Amino acid sequence: MCDEAFTALDPISLCVIGKLIRRFNNAEGASSVIVTHDIQESLQIVDYIHFISNGCVVAEGEPRDIGNTDDPFVHAEADGPVSFQYPADDYAAPVVGACAR
Repeated sequence: MCDEAFTALDPISLCVIGKLIRRFNNAEGASSVIVTHDIQESLQIVDYIHFISNGCVVAEGEPRDIGNTDDPFVHAEADGPVSFQYPADDYAAPVVGACAR
């Protein structure tokens, strides 16, 4: 079981850890469960993938077939399935009560 094994790794270390997990599974005939938010890296090393949202499997399949779903959790836009756009004042507008520089 690997829980967020790729977190905070630089790209080279991330690739090395991914390859080690894959090589270990192949050598031992083992299976691993990898919990990750790094979809692109996981697709390079897994045989089968499950996307889970709100406690439910929203998509599953082999990496080459996973592109056939239009679920936003699989093919999220740059903003993702949960919007990061919040109502706010114009960031360039002067802040009332701010200290002068």
